[in-house]
Amino acid sequence: HLLCVVFLTTMLASLSAAGEIQRRLAIRDDVEDSQHLVLAESFDAVGNVQIGNRSCSGTLVKSTDGSLKVLTSAHCVDRDSDNVSDVKLSSVSFHTGLELEGPSAHAVAIAIPKWDGKGALDLAVITLGGASTGELPIGLVVSHTNPEGQPVTLVGYGTHGNGMPPFENLFDGRRRAATNTADAVFTDGELEGQIRTDFDHPREPAFSTMGDATPTPLEGTSGEGDSGAPLISGGRVVGILHGGENPTDFGFSEYGDIS
Repeated sequence: HLLCVVFLTTMLASLSAAGEIQRRLAIRDDVEDSQHLVLAESFDAVGNVQIGNRSCSGTLVKSTDGSLKVLTSAHCVDRDSDNVSDVKLSSVSFHTGLELEGPSAHAVAIAIPKWDGKGALDLAVITLGGASTGELPIGLVVSHTNPEGQPVTLVGYGTHGNGMPPFENLFDGRRRAATNTADAVFTDGELEGQIRTDFDHPREPAFSTMGDATPTPLEGTSGEGDSGAPLISGGRVVGILHGGENPTDFGFSEYGDIS
């Protein structure tokens, strides 16, 4: 499945492609899930955005005015792509913690810079009120650096599985992280603003659909519920997950998929 990330240039980019929304965070079938849970421990600023009975992932970021801001995907709060949030503020909240046991806060405003259904514009900025309990984590820094060819990490609360059948599409509300490589960054044309990664197979190079066919040690791709999750490079947020597409004959979030 294609993982689409919006490149944070003049506006935050979206990890996105012109395709379906990802079905689950998928990892290598030869690596224990526990390693991805451990990797996620370093990213306290990544949380779960609850929108009524739906959820996406999001990232608490440092803002110049000191307010609490969360970056997520516009399609999570604007389903008809008209650049206006179509959800009630009272239904939107941000929850933190490895198993969502940490501090949480409700939304007080939602801004959508420019969302027209295209992946590279799939960004919403949620302003939070004070935390309901405890203190929210320190936000991450946003970077406009082009990450092409660099190692990247994606972090989210989406459903999970591995690149092989059966495709359980499991969800347990736990934060996971996976690594990859930013195989392509588009700086002009119809795909401007997109960052793309593919899910490389640990034993079959033919499954690689772009870039180097060698997977990272904790290679993975995104899943349903990971929309809005950050793509992190050098400890900074460089993109926001939008979705992806599936160029192989297999299911979503499997080897060969592009994010």
